[in-house]
Amino acid sequence: MYKVFLNYVENNNEKEIQDKSILGTLVSPKLEKHKTGFNIWVKSPFTNKILVIKEDGKFSSNEAE
Repeated sequence: MYKVFLNYVENNNEKEIQDKSILGTLVSPKLEKHKTGFNIWVKSPFTNKILVIKEDGKFSSNEAE
């Protein structure tokens, strides 16, 4: 996730947010822009949690609905 985040921040290009293979499982990060910045998030196929990195680089993990 941080590699996706850093690529996006350094290049400011949505094309930097690409699917990644982790332990043989395809993970699809999503970019969500809002008034105060952006979030890059993904639903973990391993824990079923929503993993989020905010524009300031802070990471959070939340239960999926």
